[in-house]
Amino acid sequence: MVPVGEAEAVARWLKRPENAAILAGFRERYPAWRARLGDLPERLEAAADRGDNEYYKQVFMTDVNARVLCAFNVGGDCQIYQARPILCRKAHSLDTPDLCGPHDPALRRQEIAFVPLDSLVKRSFSLFLAAHHAVLGAKAPQRALCDQVYQLTTPA
Repeated sequence: MVPVGEAEAVARWLKRPENAAILAGFRERYPAWRARLGDLPERLEAAADRGDNEYYKQVFMTDVNARVLCAFNVGGDCQIYQARPILCRKAHSLDTPDLCGPHDPALRRQEIAFVPLDSLVKRSFSLFLAAHHAVLGAKAPQRALCDQVYQLTTPA
């Protein structure tokens, strides 16, 4: 779940002429990605709205364990790396994208703490969230990045 401002930044980046192929690929992959997720985004949104961090983490781990990757991930490569949201900037790939791909389900991602970066991400996310609520209202829900970007980049 990300504040709307971050999704808007990704959408603007995707709408650049030089990123047309990336945007077209995303639009093509999105429906199948969304179908694989089922109600996972809605459950995450509801947990975030309630402020239920424990349930949110539990539901989020369902996604990780099911190996449903972001719709911007193609073969382990992030297609929006240059415009990725702050939450994604906290994830560090130290060698290869092997742990990012839908490879051997026995592989689990390792969380590596880097306190200065983690602190910056936490503070930055709080600012993004404050801006999100200032623009959209205090009860405006955050939504999955791919859902927001798809809506922002698909003509009505």
